[in-house]
Amino acid sequence: MRFVNFAMKRRLGRAPRQIGILGYNPRILAAFVAYGGFFESSKRVPAHLKRLAHLRVAMRVGCPS
Repeated sequence: MRFVNFAMKRRLGRAPRQIGILGYNPRILAAFVAYGGFFESSKRVPAHLKRLAHLRVAMRVGCPS
């Protein structure tokens, strides 16, 4: 859990609240992190479209990223 918090803080500036909540169940946290990793490493969608989708979702949920 400490490593996940460290990695999220390093990447995003702060760890999202759901990471702390998911930390209570390590199996779900591992699945969540793996899903994010698969999404980032996918080559089917160009990188600029991934960034655009990420920004759009962030805007919809009110995240300042």
